[in-house]
Amino acid sequence: MTERFVKASRLCAVSVAAIGVTVLSGWLAGLDALKSIGLDAESMKVNTALGLLAAAVCLAALILIRRSK
Repeated sequence: MTERFVKASRLCAVSVAAIGVTVLSGWLAGLDALKSIGLDAESMKVNTALGLLAAAVCLAALILIRRSK
């Protein structure tokens, strides 16, 4: 059962990182479509996208630390 949680955590980390990278790419390229998650949603700010990336990195680090024990 623990392996299922590890896989789910890994999926969450990759998903959150993908959202953060997509939004940051939208800000760097100046594309409004990549700055928001939905069609009618407000654009996500750069610091929020960086926070998502940081959260994904922390989750991935926790996964690696737990696996090495």
